[in-house]
Amino acid sequence: MTKTRPGLDHLTEKEQETLLEFLAGLRDRFDGIVQEVVLFGSRARGEAQPESDMDVLVVLSQADLATSKLVRHLAVEVWLRHGIYVSTRVWSQAHWRRLEELQTLLYQNIRRDGIDLLEAVGPAA
Repeated sequence: MTKTRPGLDHLTEKEQETLLEFLAGLRDRFDGIVQEVVLFGSRARGEAQPESDMDVLVVLSQADLATSKLVRHLAVEVWLRHGIYVSTRVWSQAHWRRLEELQTLLYQNIRRDGIDLLEAVGPAA
């Protein structure tokens, strides 16, 4: 049984397990470059339907196409095990800062509704 975590207690046990496994995979495969991991969208707001995907922003100190593909592969592995699709946006820290400077609508929505998974889950065991 998954321990309910503050900020994630509106999610089902299966949703929490999905996020925890995805986050553990990120920490394992991208140790030292993971800057932010944020759940956003309908699951963060508590408005998800059963078929809704799980929108997750992954900010890495450096990100390129190859790294983005590796993160997406991890998301697919987690989806196949848990049945919840993790839809990722993988950005470099520089790109994320640029979106902040521009105050894009997506940036504002993520900051307003997003759940910081690194904070909610805490340090890796």
